[in-house]
Amino acid sequence: MVKKSLLFAIFLFVAAGCQYFRSTTDTLYHILEQGVKEFDAKGGKIFITNAQTKQIHKIYSVGKCIFTPFNLQENRNCIIKDIGINGQNITTYSCTLTKSSSSEVETVAYANIIRDNQKYTIWVALNSPQPKKKTFGFTTAPWNALPLLKKIIEL
Repeated sequence: MVKKSLLFAIFLFVAAGCQYFRSTTDTLYHILEQGVKEFDAKGGKIFITNAQTKQIHKIYSVGKCIFTPFNLQENRNCIIKDIGINGQNITTYSCTLTKSSSSEVETVAYANIIRDNQKYTIWVALNSPQPKKKTFGFTTAPWNALPLLKKIIEL
C-alpha cells in the first residue's frame, strides 16, 4: 500500500513538472524566438488586437521588426488559406511585403479567432527571413510566418 502511494506521488510530481515545463516552453514569446532563429530572420513580432476596436491587446517582440498591423493595407499581396485547428476552420492571410529590394522582405500572417467570447486578430511578422531547404528557398509568408501563426493558434 505504501509503495503504491509512493509511486502515485512520484507520478504526480513528474506529471506536474512536465506540465510546468510545457507551459513555460509553449509561450508566445518562445514560439516567436524559435521562429526568428529557425528562419534566420532579423527579428519578429506578434500582435494580438481586439478585432472590434482594433486596439492592441499584447505585443511580443524579438530582434528588429518594424511591422505594425496598421502597415498592411487591404490584404495587398496576401494569400488566403483556410486551415483546420482543433476541429475548427480558421481563415488565415499570409502577406509578403517587399522592403528596399526584392530580396529583402517582411512576412506577415494573421487570422481572426474567438477566445473567451472575444474576437481577436493575431498577427505574426518576420523581418527578412532567409531561404531554407525546408521552404524550398522561398522567403514568402506561407512558408515561415503562417506556420508560426498556426503554432500560436494551436495553444
